[in-house]
Amino acid sequence: MRTTPLSLTLTTPTLLPPSPSWPGCVRLVCMSDTHGRHRELQVPPGDILIHSGDFTNTGTFSEAQDFDDWLGSLPHRHKVVVPGNHDSVMDQEVRELVRSGEVEVFSEEEVNKWRELEDDDDLLANAHVLINRGLELEGLTFFGSPHTMFNGVHDRSRYNRYAYSFGCTDESDIAEYVAQSDYQDCHVLVTHSPPLGIADVSSRSHRGSLAVRNAVFKMNPALHVFGHVHPYGGNVFKLENCQENKEKISALGCSDDWSWSRLKTTFVNAASLKVAGLSEYNNRPAPADIFRQPVVIDIRRDTKDVVASNKSSNHEKIHGSSIQGSAVSQNSSKPNRTNNPGVENSTKNQKVQNVNEVKRN
Repeated sequence: MRTTPLSLTLTTPTLLPPSPSWPGCVRLVCMSDTHGRHRELQVPPGDILIHSGDFTNTGTFSEAQDFDDWLGSLPHRHKVVVPGNHDSVMDQEVRELVRSGEVEVFSEEEVNKWRELEDDDDLLANAHVLINRGLELEGLTFFGSPHTMFNGVHDRSRYNRYAYSFGCTDESDIAEYVAQSDYQDCHVLVTHSPPLGIADVSSRSHRGSLAVRNAVFKMNPALHVFGHVHPYGGNVFKLENCQENKEKISALGCSDDWSWSRLKTTFVNAASLKVAGLSEYNNRPAPADIFRQPVVIDIRRDTKDVVASNKSSNHEKIHGSSIQGSAVSQNSSKPNRTNNPGVENSTKNQKVQNVNEVKRN
């Protein structure tokens, strides 16, 4: 099925800087795509820590165990985790492929650990793991979904060791799982995948999910946290209130139960890793500046509105690329990459349609 073309314009919202204390607010500390290097991050204080996937690099039991131990050492009252496509040991379908020997990519010692796991063992004792389910914390309702599209489809033939499925084979399956959420009551949506067409371009093609995008428009959560596409990480977005966006969204068929006036979602790509992957650093240390520090978001307890962020507010406009699988303009600038995570959004009026060529997120 052909995906609806999309060219939405994003802007950096005007938000207050976070204060040392946050009375009347719930403070969320958001990260994603740490790929096993979580201990290298400086994690600020907050009420709820959110990790939106790819906390392991190769999807092993030991990596998940180390991540869980690290979570247990953090002072945040609650930790919310949604697995990503690298977190293979969390995916029941991948577990079966590995246990049966159909996928022979791990050592026998590692496979034996997987065989000892109970089917419903989510491995993370120190976190709320959200795989198509929700929960309420600090007066906020969360819903999490792990599904990730690979170049617009689930490619299990070449990447069987990766957790692209979590029980799904196409966008309709993802839509069915995400529909389990109560659209009227979700304040914070956490997915590994970006919404299709919103900060999701990698290797000149869209890596986002149509089902996730549709869910955002139906849920209209205060906050949507995701990752997967590393170059856009560390950014806080809102949809620009412009005629072009209104026309595009109207064309998506959302006009019956959705209107521009009620749009409130703040989007956070929380990817911590700046580069495409860590494979080039297998035999040498990775430089410290390839990691971004977490994104801090304050949500008011009474109104459930996003009011503060540790990312600069500069009204930067960012255009999502237009058609799935199409080439992206070579004249557009790349996301600003500075070693200071506090000023990653400092380039004003930057139009981003092209990001660094990457082989795979």
